[in-house]
Amino acid sequence: MAIISFKVTGMHCRSCKKLVESVLSDLPGVESVEVDKKTGLGTLRHDGQADYGQLASVVAELKDYKTEPL
Repeated sequence: MAIISFKVTGMHCRSCKKLVESVLSDLPGVESVEVDKKTGLGTLRHDGQADYGQLASVVAELKDYKTEPL
């Protein structure tokens, strides 16, 4: 299992957190996604198919959210 750590900015509520987690969960090979709405810190666990570029691209398609790798 591989892990991508990242930070999301622009989240303001629990619905924001759930939206980001939901779209990232749909990436190929993703096993789990956790994002903290207060800090914006997130962890994506995957089987090696996902990468940060895919994560950033999917989140960028959402309104007002941005990511940065950690």
